[in-house]
Amino acid sequence: MDECTAALASLTFAIKAQHALADAGISAKVTKLPPDVAKRGCEYGISYPCEKQSEVKANLRANGIGVRRFLKGGGEII
Repeated sequence: MDECTAALASLTFAIKAQHALADAGISAKVTKLPPDVAKRGCEYGISYPCEKQSEVKANLRANGIGVRRFLKGGGEII
């Protein structure tokens, strides 16, 4: 199973996103993006199964959580 990551503006937004997804029954974990992937110094995101991509996008949008970009696996933008 592939893992995707939604890059977010802060650790606070990553935690909010994790809670919103958990409320929707989607398993996600807060992750610190590696320096070679982070565009602005220290950057956080949430990792989740790629098969849930459309559900994650819809849920985050519905909860007003802005995503900087979506990444798959080693950091390729999707």
